[in-house]
Amino acid sequence: MSTSGWSAFAARQSRLSGFLFVLLLLAGWEIVTYLVEDVAFYIPAVSSMLQAFGEMTWSGELPYHTVVTLIRLLLGFALSLVAAIPCGLLIGHSRPLFEVSEPLVELLRPVPAIAIMPIAILVLGINVRMQVFVIAWASFWPILLNALDGVRGIDPILMDTARTYGYQRFGLFRRIVLFSALPYIMAGLRLSLTISLILAIFVEIFMGGSGLGFLIVDYRSALRIPEMYAAIIMVAVLGYLLNAAFVLLEGRLIRWHHMSHASAG
Repeated sequence: MSTSGWSAFAARQSRLSGFLFVLLLLAGWEIVTYLVEDVAFYIPAVSSMLQAFGEMTWSGELPYHTVVTLIRLLLGFALSLVAAIPCGLLIGHSRPLFEVSEPLVELLRPVPAIAIMPIAILVLGINVRMQVFVIAWASFWPILLNALDGVRGIDPILMDTARTYGYQRFGLFRRIVLFSALPYIMAGLRLSLTISLILAIFVEIFMGGSGLGFLIVDYRSALRIPEMYAAIIMVAVLGYLLNAAFVLLEGRLIRWHHMSHASAG
């Protein structure tokens, strides 16, 4: 069997082992809830959670709140993407702009989104715009910093070589700067996507009204514990699907980067 064949076989075996481990973990969970008295109130049986998950899905309640969370998440993520990538590329490419903006970036980036919420509520009110802004604030900084680091990490010799071959400002930016920074940008985007989900759930828990975060708190207040866990499972499933979709997109956009690293290895 070739090296690639062995690698694929090993990957399949690892996935199978992981799947079996999860099944054993769930089976142990189910058994413990029946053997240990009163534990099922705090940690319900897997069968109870799956039953609640199915009923909430069939009634349309879980899909509705999932879509609401997803829309808020994607709006905030898209807003941060549109703002952070150009800013990061420009600041990283222009040394004067970098020197002027660095103190402001270093001052603002440690400010957590939770601290920004009172200002956002004061300016935007208690509405979807405020929620989207808070998500965008938290997601903005990883993208900006990764784009900036990607540009500033370009080898100066590569830039000089490109100029020798006749690349002008726009061509240099598009062919060298953007492509060199793209792997860094994708890393920032992947991190920000996770942050967007975390903040979307947080603002829904804090503000209420709709979304998976609201659903979790609502069922906790009503002491409907299996339903609360079902909503938490949906958050995990949503996060997994978003990450899987991003990994697929990343593989297509920067396949050349992965291939170059594989060749070097």
